[in-house]
Amino acid sequence: MPIFQDENLDAIELLERLWSGEKLLEVRTGRVRPVFGINVQSAIFKNVRPGPVTVNKLGCEGDQHAFELHGGPDMALLQYSTLHYHRWKEELPQSAHLFVPGGFGENLVEMTLPRQPCFKLNHRFQVKDISKRSQDLFRTGWLYRILKEGMVQAGDDMTLLERPNPEWTIAKVQHYLYHDMRNEKAMKQLVEVGELGAEACTIFANRLKKQYEDQETPECHSRGC
Repeated sequence: MPIFQDENLDAIELLERLWSGEKLLEVRTGRVRPVFGINVQSAIFKNVRPGPVTVNKLGCEGDQHAFELHGGPDMALLQYSTLHYHRWKEELPQSAHLFVPGGFGENLVEMTLPRQPCFKLNHRFQVKDISKRSQDLFRTGWLYRILKEGMVQAGDDMTLLERPNPEWTIAKVQHYLYHDMRNEKAMKQLVEVGELGAEACTIFANRLKKQYEDQETPECHSRGC
């Protein structure tokens, strides 16, 4: 089943390779502050943290989020693939200078669910529809829960220890979240995936009850920063 909505076959091949491990490039945290010259606060601007950083059940020490729905045990950390930044620069050259590590508010552990993109990304990158575009192109990043608290720093080795649900990649979960939204067979399977975060499980459970959210409203892109 084709997943990625992208014409660059080389990029798709890279993203579809099964991940086993690599070096952690950066750890970033941010503080809540007024942003974008509008009446909104956010911690989307993340700064590189030198040296070891404490990670607990709710995320990195010193990291904040503006709204309660933006955090919690299922959303403790956000990771974003640097491969996506290269594609964004090619596709949106007018904002190329903004597509740098940390741009999507990621900080770098059990994977829980895809990040649901926030409307603030539109302001962050000065592209009015990049929140929806990142969702449609499967370039949202993904979230972790913390299984064991400890310290992390740039240069640490990230190693895959197990893949309990090999049939459910992040891209495939996103496919049913945003594209094939009425596939009851898939949704019945997804609500039984114990590792899947509560937010995604709730969405699929509601859809099975014929309660569908409106994907076109700004509220659907109001979480995740």
